[in-house]
Amino acid sequence: MVDIGKVLREAREKKNLSIREVSEQTLIREYYLEKIENNEFDKYDGFIHAYIRKYATFLWLNPVPLSTAYKELFSDEEEPKEQFVSILRRNYKGMIIAAFVIVLIVIVALFFSMKKVPLQEPDNSPAVTPVEEIEPDETTPIIPDETVEEVIEGINIIVHADAKCWVGVTIDGKYTQLFINGGESREFKGEEYIKILFGNARHVYVTKNGQNIGQVSENKDVVEVIYRR
Repeated sequence: MVDIGKVLREAREKKNLSIREVSEQTLIREYYLEKIENNEFDKYDGFIHAYIRKYATFLWLNPVPLSTAYKELFSDEEEPKEQFVSILRRNYKGMIIAAFVIVLIVIVALFFSMKKVPLQEPDNSPAVTPVEEIEPDETTPIIPDETVEEVIEGINIIVHADAKCWVGVTIDGKYTQLFINGGESREFKGEEYIKILFGNARHVYVTKNGQNIGQVSENKDVVEVIYRR
């Protein structure tokens, strides 16, 4: 099996780079870089997985073998995302079946209600002569209600994570970075655009200006997305 920490450490040393220099250029904390090089992996962590791929790419290494080796360390564990997807699939099938049953009930109810409607008998009552209406001399003009159109100014992004992740956010040219724990959400507001670099992108979901646009990526751990007005 590939020795993840040894491969990365040797590649770093060949480039004469220190842990601090790598941290400054990749935005990965020194604490995590040292854990990776020492192979200190207690359990599967999508956050660490993303850092391994990013570290390898930075050192001009192919990240696939290292990523595969990390997954094989925890082949007996099911990743949180796989559990989440399986739950969604079960719920989706149940919703389809329930919707089909409801539609079938409505069709049957309409069919029987139409059969019970009696035929309308002809109206033999004498015709009534309509009374001519007298219009008033002065009429008050009807002023239509003003239509108020909501104008959305700027851009609003809400980031929700179902596992711990890192994000680098640039809002109208101003950059910041932070961590988001699993189950937490963070909101970002800008005037023109918001650019976000996602770490552990498969566990992140985004809402833009009140519209849920879903999962950032299904198969990539590190993704950069620009959201505009």
